[in-house]
Amino acid sequence: MNKKIIIMLLTLFISTITLDLFSMDLEPDLRTFARRGDMARVKELVQENGADVSEIHEDWDTTALHSAICLSLREKEKGRAMVKYLLQHGAQESVCVRDQRSLTPLHMALKTWKSETDIDLLQMLLESGRPSKELLVELICDRAKDPAIACLLRYLLKTRPSS
Repeated sequence: MNKKIIIMLLTLFISTITLDLFSMDLEPDLRTFARRGDMARVKELVQENGADVSEIHEDWDTTALHSAICLSLREKEKGRAMVKYLLQHGAQESVCVRDQRSLTPLHMALKTWKSETDIDLLQMLLESGRPSKELLVELICDRAKDPAIACLLRYLLKTRPSS
């Protein structure tokens, strides 16, 4: 075979192995089990091992709550149960934590919003995390279809004292 083809195939093979290694959970943690929906392992880590449900992991600056919201995209009821459990065990601090993409679990929950039946997930996060007025306006502006609405909300934020 041609040398270039062999080099290209080897490069592709090595790249594939590298990607597989990065996507593997070599040391599963709370986020991993929350994302998988493994409530038994999450409870074990929290209740028996004292895992910190608000821990921010260095790789993507994510928390177990970020992972639970991702789970709710795939499996709505399992995801909601996981979010509720994490919030009941101290993840309130995580509601407003931004990951490397600058997304909070609130941002992610809004992206999962499909219908009025999805309101409970958002309400759980809002009531537990008590986000700042600035974050709420940011979330509203992100969802505003009309740029004028977003502009008015940003102006309102600048002219009114924060609560």
